[in-house]
Amino acid sequence: MLQTMKRQTVSRFATALLGVVLALTLLMPAPYARAQTQAELQAQISQLLTLIAQLQAQQGGGSSTATCPAGGWSQSLGQGSSGPQVYALQRFLNSDPETRLAVTGAGSPGMETQYYGPITAAAVSKFQVKYRSQVLTPLGLVNPTGYFGDSSRTQANLMCANVTIPGDDDDDDDTELRGGEASLRNFEVDGETTSLAEGDTEEVMSVEFDVEDGDVRINRIDVAFDHISGGDDDPWDVFDSIEIRVDGDTIAEMDLDDEDDWSEDDPENGDYSIRLTKLDDWVVREGDTAEFTVVLKVSGSVDDADTGVEWEIFIPDDGIRATDSLNINHYTGDTDDTVSFDIDEEGSEDELIVRSTDEDPDATVLQLDDNNRSGWLTVFAFELDTDDSKNDIEIDTIPVTVEFSTSTYATFVHDARLSIDGETFDDYSVSNANNATTTLTFDIDKELVIDAGDSVVVELQMEFKALTNANLEGTVVEAWVDGDDIEAEGADDLDDSQTSGSARSEEHILRVSGLTLSEVDTSTDIRETDGSADSGTYRIVFEVTAFADDVYIARSAASGTSLGTAGVNYIVEDSNGDQVGDGASSAALSSNASVVGNYYRVAEGQTRTFTLNVSYTPVSDDFYRVQLYSVNYNDTQAAPDVQQRALPEQDFETDYENLDA
Repeated sequence: MLQTMKRQTVSRFATALLGVVLALTLLMPAPYARAQTQAELQAQISQLLTLIAQLQAQQGGGSSTATCPAGGWSQSLGQGSSGPQVYALQRFLNSDPETRLAVTGAGSPGMETQYYGPITAAAVSKFQVKYRSQVLTPLGLVNPTGYFGDSSRTQANLMCANVTIPGDDDDDDDTELRGGEASLRNFEVDGETTSLAEGDTEEVMSVEFDVEDGDVRINRIDVAFDHISGGDDDPWDVFDSIEIRVDGDTIAEMDLDDEDDWSEDDPENGDYSIRLTKLDDWVVREGDTAEFTVVLKVSGSVDDADTGVEWEIFIPDDGIRATDSLNINHYTGDTDDTVSFDIDEEGSEDELIVRSTDEDPDATVLQLDDNNRSGWLTVFAFELDTDDSKNDIEIDTIPVTVEFSTSTYATFVHDARLSIDGETFDDYSVSNANNATTTLTFDIDKELVIDAGDSVVVELQMEFKALTNANLEGTVVEAWVDGDDIEAEGADDLDDSQTSGSARSEEHILRVSGLTLSEVDTSTDIRETDGSADSGTYRIVFEVTAFADDVYIARSAASGTSLGTAGVNYIVEDSNGDQVGDGASSAALSSNASVVGNYYRVAEGQTRTFTLNVSYTPVSDDFYRVQLYSVNYNDTQAAPDVQQRALPEQDFETDYENLDA
């Protein structure tokens, strides 16, 4: 209502303004009137009429829906004139049966030209007669002229609903075409994917081309299909639908499962095409690049998809049709620029991968009790990764193998469970519980779903029985999992080719009492001597924590791996990681622990720092490093009876040094 009132106000104002101008012209004193020629007065009137037209157009006051040049007609036209404005004038006149150039033939609707001849002049005369009071009367004329001059232009602009107001740059919704005869150049195609699965909806092809010399409206896109191999060579049995997307928005779509919608271009080679014509009034401006993607949805059932089906698509040479402001059609495409892709069985790209994770506990001593169960201890952690899977993965079962170094699973374990994202899964079966190596199969029953592309960390937690047999102290436990053994489902059950990877835990030692080790620092240096071999000096700093009892560590170090009388064992390794048996080495062990005779004493619950210094002189040139192999201890002031490995090895070894013999 408000907009209607505004338009009425502007219209009344424009009419009144025109009346005032004409009245002032008639009432001008004679000398002043003589000072101005009739042409000058007409020019002023024309300017005012154009202003009125602009005001009315701005408020929606135009009365014609005919397509007009952007900004209206800017120049007078007469017989012999030519160009886009003549073409627009003919279209404008043909929009009204009373001013039409011709019913058929040249100049008739759809057959407009860019030449202003007698037929156009006659139609302009009809226009002038129809709007006599606006065009002829103000000029003092009775008969039409056939000349599209100032007053005729002003009336036509006034009627044009598409007049562009000077200074109004908001043309985001403007679909009016501008410029002259356009051209389409630099057509290019790129593939977006090489594989689709049954039921997939994917972008398969991107297309672009440049628009030059004028705006165009894209009004047709043909997409051709060619069957290369595999079953179902009829595209309507393979593809469900097609979309054309511009900037992510769908401007056209079509179902493809009806054979009648397809054109068979080349029966001998099996080429088919589909035509999309409703393109949401897509206009591409002069100097811009037209870009769109082709999106296909594949049928959920394709013959031979399990063994592979291949198709290719392309835009034919004249597959894209665009029309410019002169109503001239332009075509582009390239039959030879194809995109090929495979169609696979649904779910064929689903996958589940087992990976190691940094959350797997480092090798350590698991502290058990000789009277009570241990409580839940994390023994192993690994990752389940869906990586590039197309679908979410549901987990059915996860088998985990556990191995003990001295006795059976049943001897040590009271219960087990998996912890995943805060949830626990404790429904499992045990195979060979009376063996040292046992497989625990956890029944997840699809209660765990891993989103496509995501991963989860799985923890194996175990509750150990009381360790009453002292002979079992120092037992090593480790666990592992193979992806091939896991049962899971994506779009379909995953087969062995879709599950992969493996992970293995560190070695953990079971003890009721003893010590734990942690690395603090390592360093290396070289002592270079003239005329003799280099000597490497290596330092390993570590901490010892005693639990459930005091520990006594001899104040000495020895090369080798056998339990002897020294407090620690170390080894020297060459560049291959092999233990070196030749050369000369010497070592010293120091600590801030209490000294009791020839032993360092670490009281229960205490943590003390130890430093191992090793000097090594080789017999051959190579790179060498030193590794702390074990800490040897007793619970009394006596020769060690327990050899505690320093694990993981990489935490207790130095860097390499290049030593010359």
